[in-house]
Amino acid sequence: MAVVMPSGENSSYVNMAHGEAYLDYIGRELPAFTRKIFPLSRKREETWLAGLSMGGYGAFRVGLEYPETFGRLAALSGALDMQALQNSQEAHATKMPASYKNAVFADYRQVAGTRDDLAVLLAQQLAAGRPIPPLFMTCGTEDFILPGNEAFYRKAAQLGVTPVFEKHPGVHNWEYWDGHIRDVLAWLTGETTN
Repeated sequence: MAVVMPSGENSSYVNMAHGEAYLDYIGRELPAFTRKIFPLSRKREETWLAGLSMGGYGAFRVGLEYPETFGRLAALSGALDMQALQNSQEAHATKMPASYKNAVFADYRQVAGTRDDLAVLLAQQLAAGRPIPPLFMTCGTEDFILPGNEAFYRKAAQLGVTPVFEKHPGVHNWEYWDGHIRDVLAWLTGETTN
């Protein structure tokens, strides 16, 4: 297994309204580049995305936008309800000034209903007949971001896509992610039956 860990800075891994095109970079440019310089598989089923927190959102956002490239997507404590997160008063959401959030999303208060809303993107891709990669989610039961994970899970299930969703005791921290990355790797590689 080769692990490539690109930085998305604080872009939420989207093509920023005023900034860099991280979504296209990770979804199109990076796979093409790494396959040129390393002997990596070109098979969709052997190419995966995973991330934690904002990176969990990024894994789903990029993977759903480029579903022909990525065969599985995983999020650890993912920011899967971006609208709720942008409007929350949690410390993670309030660190970025509104001007920066608007540089990312054009209007961070209006993410709902756009392709930056994962449930909307999922519905659009299904309607277009695009292949939907299997999804894995894990989140701590005391994590402030759990309600957003549960909301995305319900919306995906209503659309006929049922992610594997594991909840374990824990909060939004490295202890949880270090403890459950093994679950993600086992699922990505098909070593679990989930």
